[in-house]
Amino acid sequence: MKISVDLKEISLPIISKEIGIPSTHSADTENPKNRATYFQIKDMLMSGFPIATIKEMAGVTRSTIYRIKKELEQMTVPTPKS
Repeated sequence: MKISVDLKEISLPIISKEIGIPSTHSADTENPKNRATYFQIKDMLMSGFPIATIKEMAGVTRSTIYRIKKELEQMTVPTPKS
């Protein structure tokens, strides 16, 4: 007996920032350990450490590091050339 399911009819929840799910490692997280890890990652990125080194030292996934890096890039305003 075969069961076929039309995937268009299945409704799956979307997990993203649009619906307000906070990141576990951010500047405003309630967990002090995760907040400290966030600032450690931020400082290491700004100092030019490689992603692999940050991953090993901070004990987080590469995607977390890239998310924080993207946030930093969006906050940085380029200086105009004179």
